[in-house]
Amino acid sequence: MTTRSPAEDFGTVLDRRTGGDHGTAAVAAEAYAPGASAEIKKTGADQLNQSLQNSGLIPGVDIVGVLEDTNPNDSKIDVEIAQHSGNGTGKITAHYDAESHVLQYDRPASLPGNQGNEQVFVNMVTGQENVVSAPHQDGSRTVSTRANAGDKAYTNSTVNGNNQVTATEGVDAQGQPLPKREYRYDQSGKLSGVIEGGKPLDVPAGATVNTDPFKGPVGEISYPKQVPGVQEGPVQVKLNPDGTSSMTMPGENGRTYNVGRDNKISYTPKEGDNLWNISRDIARLQGNANPTDQDIQNMVAKIGHAGVGGDANKINTGEPITFGAAPDLGDDTSLRGLLPGEKPYPNGVQNVDGKLVLNGHELPNAKPDTEIKPGENGSVTYKDGTKDVTVWPNGVTHTKDGDKEEYRQGNNTIRFDGKDWYAQRQPDGRSIKVSAPYNANQNLSRGEIRVAAGSNAYILGGALASGDNDGFYRG
Repeated sequence: MTTRSPAEDFGTVLDRRTGGDHGTAAVAAEAYAPGASAEIKKTGADQLNQSLQNSGLIPGVDIVGVLEDTNPNDSKIDVEIAQHSGNGTGKITAHYDAESHVLQYDRPASLPGNQGNEQVFVNMVTGQENVVSAPHQDGSRTVSTRANAGDKAYTNSTVNGNNQVTATEGVDAQGQPLPKREYRYDQSGKLSGVIEGGKPLDVPAGATVNTDPFKGPVGEISYPKQVPGVQEGPVQVKLNPDGTSSMTMPGENGRTYNVGRDNKISYTPKEGDNLWNISRDIARLQGNANPTDQDIQNMVAKIGHAGVGGDANKINTGEPITFGAAPDLGDDTSLRGLLPGEKPYPNGVQNVDGKLVLNGHELPNAKPDTEIKPGENGSVTYKDGTKDVTVWPNGVTHTKDGDKEEYRQGNNTIRFDGKDWYAQRQPDGRSIKVSAPYNANQNLSRGEIRVAAGSNAYILGGALASGDNDGFYRG
């Protein structure tokens, strides 16, 4: 917990972004002190602005004044800013929060599709920018996230009127589209599923989705994960909407390792870190609960960072390290096994070239992102629009839409039109009025449906009788 005043914190984080201590914290504190003169306030604003320009955090924005701190007991201060050009002329009041290190201000809409005003949130430590649109006609909002203000790469998150993220999409630095992500919720409002690039992700139900632009990327998914090599508690996993992710070791000072879209790990050292302890973390995350000195030394080599002057115990605080790989030492430093892959479907359903298949039988109209649920005796169920569909491993498919229903196996059907039952056999295509299914509960439990017309029985999914070629008609 910092004991700095908000003004000191603002000056400190700006100086850190420029790689040193330029005394901005002390000047800012003096400018925000009760009774500060106009000259002192101007000096404070000038130095804060110089630090802001040197940091490159918010291109095209100047700090032009400091405002009276009306509540010195909270974590917030206000500054006056001005945009260099565009439709953002005139002075704007911006609010800095020392707890989140976020500077927030409103500006006339400038991003495509936004109208009226948009809210801007810039984390002055990480540089991340969130821009929130005014509500659209349907009550939803768009939140655009960039790693740094002005970046070409961005993600757009759609937040509905219930403050739930429903979808994210965007582009990378080369302008290539990122996989679209869709979010699904249960009746209680908890996350129940995530679809990415048309495929369900194996994200645990109830994971948290961030909707607060003060706290990070909107649409970020986070959840605790038990890792066999880390025994003191769960690892906190975060999945960013741009396809990057992070893992934080347990404990108050647990290190956070960032994973890029290329699965490379990066880490920004803190005071007291060294490559030995970092390498030990990675070995444990890969499942080695008690790595030996040799295991750790091998990981140091795999990381491929020599340290300062070749000393692995000396690394520069605040300078990110991107881990490499040493092929001659076996496995690399990847943590891809800890990130969610495609979610497995129940009861052996497979995704075959974009088609869902059960025991060799295609699920009609089911797509990779269709929510498939397990049924009895190896069957699966799902929704096809307004229809409820059940498919058994023998290929019998039951479709129910209101008071109408149909059982199908191949080209043969038994259907109910809301009043009467009919059996239709191919290739002759004759439709014969039949009885309601008999022994329905017992037979359907194994995917079998039986109806009758006089002394003739029509069976789908049942055993063949002597002389029966297709298992449908028994004379």
